[in-house]
Amino acid sequence: MRWHHVTGLLFAGFVCAWIFSGLMAMNPLRIFEPQGQRPDLAAWQGGTPATRQLDVTPQQALSVLAAQGFHAVELEWRVLDGQPYLLARDGAARTRLLMRQDGQLLVREQWSGRPGLERHRHCDRLAAAAHEMACRNRKMGRRRTLKPT
Repeated sequence: MRWHHVTGLLFAGFVCAWIFSGLMAMNPLRIFEPQGQRPDLAAWQGGTPATRQLDVTPQQALSVLAAQGFHAVELEWRVLDGQPYLLARDGAARTRLLMRQDGQLLVREQWSGRPGLERHRHCDRLAAAAHEMACRNRKMGRRRTLKPT
């Protein structure tokens, strides 16, 4: 009968820890509220690739990139500060940005912003962080290939 009590106490300890963990996940009395300055959400607002996308088909994007001598194997639609753009990678993990400006598709090697984006004081740091992430992903070999149809 002793083993029954010991097992019950161990299981009770596990259940109490599980309940306490769930309680803390709900942030009771807001004891886990962040202190200090909040992130600048205006730099990230403006849509997602699902709601706001660069109006170009993959075939059009590939032909524009190929005309510039860049042979993409991966295309990724993104939005930054409300401006949709396309991030293209080639087999050597080099990148190009495809964006629309004044009605024309432009191919760029790096983000140069747009009028109005300068109002965000974190843009240079954001661009540097994005570049660092891209370099880190290249070193780690994270990439998917786009298979032509």
